[in-house]
Amino acid sequence: MDRVGRASPPRSTAAHVRIHRPRRFRRRGPRHVADGAAPEAEAAPRHPSPERSVTALLAVLLAARVLELGPTRAQRESAATGLEFPFAARADQELTSATVRLAADGMEKLEVVVNDEPVAVLSGVDGTREVPVPKELLAERNSLGLRLKGADGSCAARPGAWRALKSVAVAVEADPTPLPDDLALLPLPFFDRGYDTDATVPIAFAATDEAPLAALAASWFAVDAPIPLTFEAHVGSLPDSRALVLVAGAL
Repeated sequence: MDRVGRASPPRSTAAHVRIHRPRRFRRRGPRHVADGAAPEAEAAPRHPSPERSVTALLAVLLAARVLELGPTRAQRESAATGLEFPFAARADQELTSATVRLAADGMEKLEVVVNDEPVAVLSGVDGTREVPVPKELLAERNSLGLRLKGADGSCAARPGAWRALKSVAVAVEADPTPLPDDLALLPLPFFDRGYDTDATVPIAFAATDEAPLAALAASWFAVDAPIPLTFEAHVGSLPDSRALVLVAGAL
């Protein structure tokens, strides 16, 4: 009977058997685990999932890149009160963070300026110092300035002071920005002529008989490249990165 006094519809024999069937427990044998040792984890799959590959690729793309800026011999011998070091992002990226790394042997007082905005004043620079740059100061093209400071805070030129400056670098992180569908932007996004010092260009094609076409495409990139290029051939597969993909019969 249900709550309002109506009889419940009769169940089928099969349903009755399913409801009142005794639960069956699977008997397990003893687990052989060494004292103090955890059971072995399941073997990792030999071929990573596409999601894991994309995550690994993004981690590589977003990893900090260190730009070595100087100083040159002429800058070390300079008698100027300040030095300038330009740095930039790739044309298809946007800077998200930057950290100035300075190495010096006993510089008394040094001001760090980014895009004409004071960032920090360092005293007693002996060894390596790092200065984070606020994100709002970063632009597509940037200028890092170092200023010699006197005891009263004014710029003070001291002969030979820059000889104590051993290295200047900036560790930058950047996010990729979408590019319009325009072949005139080539060789972007594979490399930036004004930024990269070398580059790797993956080329994917379906079969080995298309290798001459791949070589022709590679020569187009190489003949006008001002930097060393490396070409990776992918036959019958696509890399987990930007790639030049040759499709038979596409034209």
